Amino acid sequence: KKMYFGVIVPSVGGAPIVTDADIQRQVDAAVDFYDRTCNINLIFTGICHTDVAPPDGGLTVGCDAGGFFGDWWVAGSYFEFTGATCKFKDSFRRVIGLGGQIIVFIVQDVTPANTNGCSFASTHDYVVIEAIPPDQAFVAAHEMGPACWLPHAGDPANLMFPSTPTANPVLTRLQISVVRWSKHCVYI
Repeated sequence: KKMYFGVIVPSVGGAPIVTDADIQRQVDAAVDFYDRTCNINLIFTGICHTDVAPPDGGLTVGCDAGGFFGDWWVAGSYFEFTGATCKFKDSFRRVIGLGGQIIVFIVQDVTPANTNGCSFASTHDYVVIEAIPPDQAFVAAHEMGPACWLPHAGDPANLMFPSTPTANPVLTRLQISVVRWSKHCVYI
């Protein structure tokens, strides 16, 4: 099975909010984790640098009910529009949903405090993460979990623990099955 994902980096004041080198650790960790743990070929489709101006406050995302419903308005339109204009290798998959890639948006801030990523589950094809400190390589992999219907877990070693593990996360067999049966994971 395989899944696709890409990264979008917005620019503010003409400069990307994070460098490609800063993102690469997240990419490598996600690809390795899903391959090793779930036997999924996680295919990285690239980094898109966009100059589409975000709406006021659009690069600060609330990871709560307000953020979820706020996403149905201007900010969500920005994420969807930018995702569509980056021309990833999605094609028909984006329209039908089956096998559509997960887009990881880099944002300036995720609230509440001490939150560095957010996913609104499988209702969206994108997740958001802050530019992450180097010791936290699994934030993108963690946020892809809810996009594949994984809820948070109580085991501190589990990838889906609310505070993302910094090294060697695991998934249960049930979690692996859920990811493999998600709409993002396909054979074609």
